[in-house]
Amino acid sequence: MDIGGGYPYIVMEKIRGYTLAQISERGGLIIDPSWTELEKLVLDLNNQKQIVHRDLHIGNIMLQTEQDIIKARRELSGKLYIIDFGSSKRIFSDRPSPDDYTLTIGSSVIKYTTEHSNLRPLKPRPGGDNLFLE
Repeated sequence: MDIGGGYPYIVMEKIRGYTLAQISERGGLIIDPSWTELEKLVLDLNNQKQIVHRDLHIGNIMLQTEQDIIKARRELSGKLYIIDFGSSKRIFSDRPSPDDYTLTIGSSVIKYTTEHSNLRPLKPRPGGDNLFLE
């Protein structure tokens, strides 16, 4: 964003809720939104926003909710957010390439896994579309 005068800035906000890691540790189940909506969020990040996260895992996906896991009988609803874009990269096409998941610093090469590889463990149970961790 540009605040005038050509100075870029970043806005951070506090998200009240839980990471998927916290939900998993406490035995929670996300009943809304669905797996399909998480998959769409990641596709939109890559294809519409032209960003690859490169560090997407259950600790970097949050469910914004006012619910308490215990009081909600572990069934949670809210809105999903992807957080921690410290390793992310802007891409200049509508689809990420393997090179977008590689970082070269001098003679060292870091290969990141794709967002979809990191989402596989979150696949819904057969016959359902709820988010859970295998």
